[in-house]
Amino acid sequence: MKLRNILFGVLSVAFLLVGCEKNELPTFKASDSFIAFTSSTATVTENDSNLVKIEVLCSSLDGIDASVEFEIVPRAIKIDSTVLKIEIMHATIADSIIGYKDSVVYDTTDTGAKEGVHFTFSTNCLADPAFTDSNKLVFTKKQYSDTIYIKAIDNDYFAGDTYFTINLKNAEGANLGASKSCEVTVADDEHPLAFMLGTFGAQGESYFNGATIWDLTITKDPDGDLNKVWIKPFVSGMPRSVYGIVNEDKTELKIPVRQVLGLYSDGRKATLDGFRDIYNDDDVIPEGEFINATIAPDATITIVDAYGSQIYSAEGVGSNSWNDIYLNGVTLKKK
Repeated sequence: MKLRNILFGVLSVAFLLVGCEKNELPTFKASDSFIAFTSSTATVTENDSNLVKIEVLCSSLDGIDASVEFEIVPRAIKIDSTVLKIEIMHATIADSIIGYKDSVVYDTTDTGAKEGVHFTFSTNCLADPAFTDSNKLVFTKKQYSDTIYIKAIDNDYFAGDTYFTINLKNAEGANLGASKSCEVTVADDEHPLAFMLGTFGAQGESYFNGATIWDLTITKDPDGDLNKVWIKPFVSGMPRSVYGIVNEDKTELKIPVRQVLGLYSDGRKATLDGFRDIYNDDDVIPEGEFINATIAPDATITIVDAYGSQIYSAEGVGSNSWNDIYLNGVTLKKK
């Protein structure tokens, strides 16, 4: 009996060893080395004095000698029915008129950022200084990453965001990885609503929970609408942004009700709803109308109406309820 058990144990170990040989863990070979961006997107702002760093990494097991070239291509983003208003300073020598302002109005799809006009780039090329500020990056066993530095050129007038793409090409000593392109946005700091974009501290009185504070962000419209902003979270804890429309005088903000603030796995949804007067059940803001707010010169926003997130039940299941309601007078102060 003991001998049989011993033989069985030896055979079991043998089978296990054979099984391990057939199921070896995958290894990273030199031929698997690749060069790629560590991020596929980047943003540089016109008034930012800091350089934006776009890192390129050569991934290998023990480090290798390799190189890659890159090209910068202007990238046009189509903006439908968008009017951009820019003020350009003219200096006319003939009649000595200096500082004359001319307002130009146009529709545009030419938003491709151009080197030397909208931005500059530089590189250090630590592995081989001979390629500094060139379109070639070099890697060695000790220097397995390199960086492309981007700086925006501030043109001092509003022309909208511009875009370009950096593409890696002609890799030597390694393959090109999946992230071989990086899309870069040059953000225009002269946006007409720039004064009210950024992080805000919200403060109000919740009908259910009393005094409530939270942070939110207001961002410009990604499609180029110069009178539209996006707010997140307009109701604390809600995952989706809502948009608002700013009047030409930049003194009022109107936020349409019934925008979806969140969706639930059981089919319910949270929408933005409000009241002119929360204590009057007949004063609900109807679909198609807005929650009103005022904008002060220092960008402080006061929400005139009461508002919150109403939870709509899945079709035919349960009843509607409120997640939260803020009383009239919520204030948003820029940080």
